[in-house]
Amino acid sequence: MKFLTNKYLRSLAVLGSAVLGSLILLAAPKPSSCNAQAASSEIPYGGQRVYTMTCTCSGNALVYIYDYRTKSIIELIYQEGASILYRNFNIYGATYLLGTYRTGGGTCKIYVGEDCVDLNSTGTMGSAPGTGTS
Repeated sequence: MKFLTNKYLRSLAVLGSAVLGSLILLAAPKPSSCNAQAASSEIPYGGQRVYTMTCTCSGNALVYIYDYRTKSIIELIYQEGASILYRNFNIYGATYLLGTYRTGGGTCKIYVGEDCVDLNSTGTMGSAPGTGTS
């Protein structure tokens, strides 16, 4: 068998190794990426409370927070029953807030004269895990 030369066998071994390596890489399990935001679809925030406004028409509160993550002011709605608070349970007297929020949703409505007007917000304080105050 003249066709089984060393050069031919070496080429066949390299090809076989390449095919086997490709099959192993394709069959290997993919690592899962785990993070809190993907699991709960809530965005983390943390920072200093600047001001809290009671929304007189809608029965919630609009909290202005200097968010250290984004380095900007975010406006979040605190809705009793939907937003979870921890520690001091007080968004009016808290200096610092740390938690998650959902975008969209909540609107703050306040009386202006005889009518109510809407104040927009960045989102609503979340419940997964909620907001801690200090």
